[in-house]
Amino acid sequence: MRHAYAPGNGDPPNFTLGDCATQRNLDDEGRAQARATGDAIRKRGIRIDSVVSSPWCRCKETAALLGFGPVEEKPFLQSLHAAPSQEGPRTAALKAFIAAMPKHRKTFIVTHQFNIRALVGRPTQSGAVVVVEPTADGGARYLGSIYVETN
Repeated sequence: MRHAYAPGNGDPPNFTLGDCATQRNLDDEGRAQARATGDAIRKRGIRIDSVVSSPWCRCKETAALLGFGPVEEKPFLQSLHAAPSQEGPRTAALKAFIAAMPKHRKTFIVTHQFNIRALVGRPTQSGAVVVVEPTADGGARYLGSIYVETN
């Protein structure tokens, strides 16, 4: 999932990863969007076994508000927006993570638009859930996307 709606683009200059006050964060609309997405998934009887997130505050907050349980941060999910040179290594790490997931477990991943585009070759809007499955060659096959309307 791309994190829920956070007004603006990128992060302010000189933001600090561990300090939410310096980052672009969710607003009330984004918080509602994250809750509604979690509710919609539960309503359909889909069980989420684990949740991982980028260490960015907007991703961690989205992941927590989905309501699927504890959230584990993964450094390879950090935004590529300000670090395009990391696209190869971070995308490879994400693909390896997806490939290693047990087939009977569903892991929900919250990250950023640039990371999703690097993984599946297409951009996605804030709050959209991209569904992928591991491929035999260690990649991730795009199956589709889901967007929950909150208005």
